[in-house]
Amino acid sequence: VSAALPALLRGQGEAMGALDLSTDPPGAQVALDGHPEGRAPMQRVLKPGEHRLHVTLAGHLAVDRLANVEPGRTTPLRLRLLALPPPPRR
Repeated sequence: VSAALPALLRGQGEAMGALDLSTDPPGAQVALDGHPEGRAPMQRVLKPGEHRLHVTLAGHLAVDRLANVEPGRTTPLRLRLLALPPPPRR
């Protein structure tokens, strides 16, 4: 019978996963699912599934990425940020 009960009803928490995010160069601002989370590198424990990342760093192109977090696992994600070209000379 206990196998038929959801884990939460048996007193077990929902299976979570982790996202281990780093950027090159480090120090980029990170928004996770539309909420500011701080600067990379970072690790966050998250519900399993897809999560939207928006990563910005001054002088670099912004990166938007989906990360798939699996229950009971750590998902490593390394993002290389591309520098913006210098402004044209006049």
